[in-house]
Amino acid sequence: MLALIVMGSVSVSCDSDSKDAYSYSDPMRNSVMVSAFNLKADDSILSNLDSVYFTIDLDHARIFNADSLPMGTKVNRLIPVITIPSCRKAEITMPSSTGADTVINYMTNSTDSIDFSRGYVKLHVVSIDEEVECTYTIYVNVHKMAPDSLAWGGAAWAPLPVSSATAAKAVTVGSDVCLFTESASGASRSVTSDPSANNWVTEAVTLPEGAVLDELTACGNTLYIIDDSNALYASSDRGTTWMATGATMSHIYGAYQDMIAGVQPQAGGTYLHVTYPATTTSAVAAECPVSGTSGAVVFSSEWSTSPMMIIVGGRCADGTLTGSSWAFDGTIWAPSSLTPMAAVEGAVMVPYFSFSHSNIWDLTKHSILLAMGGKNASGAINRNVYLSYDRGVHWSLAPQSMQLPQGVSPLCGASALIADQTFTSRATAAWNAIELPRLAPWYQIAAPAQSRATEPINEWECPFIYLFGGTDRMGAFNDHIYRAVINRLMFKPIQ
Repeated sequence: MLALIVMGSVSVSCDSDSKDAYSYSDPMRNSVMVSAFNLKADDSILSNLDSVYFTIDLDHARIFNADSLPMGTKVNRLIPVITIPSCRKAEITMPSSTGADTVINYMTNSTDSIDFSRGYVKLHVVSIDEEVECTYTIYVNVHKMAPDSLAWGGAAWAPLPVSSATAAKAVTVGSDVCLFTESASGASRSVTSDPSANNWVTEAVTLPEGAVLDELTACGNTLYIIDDSNALYASSDRGTTWMATGATMSHIYGAYQDMIAGVQPQAGGTYLHVTYPATTTSAVAAECPVSGTSGAVVFSSEWSTSPMMIIVGGRCADGTLTGSSWAFDGTIWAPSSLTPMAAVEGAVMVPYFSFSHSNIWDLTKHSILLAMGGKNASGAINRNVYLSYDRGVHWSLAPQSMQLPQGVSPLCGASALIADQTFTSRATAAWNAIELPRLAPWYQIAAPAQSRATEPINEWECPFIYLFGGTDRMGAFNDHIYRAVINRLMFKPIQ
């Protein structure tokens, strides 16, 4: 938007490098005012290039696109389309590495291409009476890293709080993350309200005899776990004490409202869908998984009266694997995938975000499901990342930019969660960087000088994906915590 309202000086010239504010409250200043700026269409450079929005900051004599162009866009031969009043002079100066700057008379050569690759160009405008002049600095910003990629870099990993752990499962209880680990010395519970700070408080706990840590599930403030005899236990104090519920399950799908849903083995190798507290039961279909499913994601929509719980992948009663999603509305289980992902067990699934531009460069944020990892029928770990824009109905391979980089091992049986980090800078000392050649240094979009915001944005919430535990392709336990984020979400919000 045009930044027009400011108290300033009454000098007859302006310069973007001057410390004095430049004011357009005097009508004389309109004689050098740039009122519109865009780039000429050129599909060989970028589709809809002429629709890229540029901010004209008249107070500081700056023109720039706050939402940067995609990484790799060539900006060395762009044709600017500039609306300026009748003037005596309008010259564009392109800096050169040799010091011999190139000057173009825009009034007589408005269709000449301009090289913005050196960071900026200068536009010098002189009024028709030569009484007023102004020099604008023009930037064409390009992302230094792919904004929509799933970036595993910067603060990429940290060790588990228990160094000798052989199993781990993380759950969210209230505003805290509770990480349970097992080692030769017993079980431990580590708690933090901010996993990005890696400041866990760890203490020993006692799990039920034969507890299967992979089945640990949080439902509100209550934890549930099953043992190797399929007995279901509950804890209302975050795992300090456990009580037998009297119910049995062999696998817990996840938490749905105030109950958990799972399967109960029956004679003859069949299974029932059950809940705790108990509601109605139903037979598990042959193609529905009974173990090894992803963690559940619950969502509400305007098209249904009840929330929907989604799982993906897993092993069926006959031993086969599936890549389909299954959904539960509190009463009925049903398959929900028309296009499944790869058939695996032990995948992780998380709700997340992606972004797209319209034909006129409006940015849209999409809610998606991401699924990754898991083991296929041959025992190999799936390295591919899949995404779904329609809550598991259609799965597809995520773009290459969202696939796991070579520095991160795919995992089977890991647990995943989303936690916000308050961002004021890129990294914290608690994390160790993985040096990845395809990841660029931290990049922040410059915010416009004028804004509708009432206060400057100095910090913002950035949702990270955290992965805990699991095993790698060699069957070795993963004793790291990995984390990832869509690059765009790390950028300072545009005001």
